Amino acid sequence: MTRLKWIYVVPLLVFAGLVGFLVSQNGRDPSVDTFSLLNKPLPAFTLPDLQHPDQQVSQKQWLGHPYFMNVWATWCNSCAEEHEELRRIAGEGVPIYGVLYKDQRAAALDYLAQKGNPFAQIINDEVGNFGIDLGVTGAPETFLIDAQGVIRFHMDGPVTDTYWQNTLKPRYQALLQAGGKQP
Repeated sequence: MTRLKWIYVVPLLVFAGLVGFLVSQNGRDPSVDTFSLLNKPLPAFTLPDLQHPDQQVSQKQWLGHPYFMNVWATWCNSCAEEHEELRRIAGEGVPIYGVLYKDQRAAALDYLAQKGNPFAQIINDEVGNFGIDLGVTGAPETFLIDAQGVIRFHMDGPVTDTYWQNTLKPRYQALLQAGGKQP
C-alpha cells in the first residue's frame, strides 16, 4: 500500500475501533460494579489516625459492623461537594470511616474544623500506598464494607442524596438485616 493510502486507512480504522468500543458499552448497566476487589477482603493496612497521629489503625479495628469507607482529600472539589451529604448520613447513625488520600494532616484538620467531621475515624494515607492497594483512581471514592471486612460495593464520585437514597442506603440496610453479612 502506498503511503498516501495509509493516511486515509489508519484514521478510518481508529474511528471504526472507537465506534465498536462505544457500541459494546451501550446498554451496560452503570450500577453493576466491576471493581476488581468486589467481594474480597479490604486490603490490610496500618496507618496513623489523623487526629491522633501517634496511634496506628488497622482494618481489624473496623470489623464487627457494616460501614462505609470514604476516600477524600482537601484538594478534591468533588469531596467538598459531597461533604455535607456525608455529614447528614453520619447524622443518621451510619458509620463512615475516612481515608485522607495524598494530603497534608494540617490542611485536613483545618478543613474538618471549618466544615464539620462526618467520619467515625480517619486514617492518614499521606503517601497514597493504601489507595494504590485499593485501586483508587482519584477522590472521592466510597466503599461499603461488611462486618467481616469484605468490600461489598464501590463507587467513584461524590455521594449525592439521590445516590444515597436509591443505591447506597438500600445496600447498607440489606447488610444490616443480614447480620452484617452479604444478603
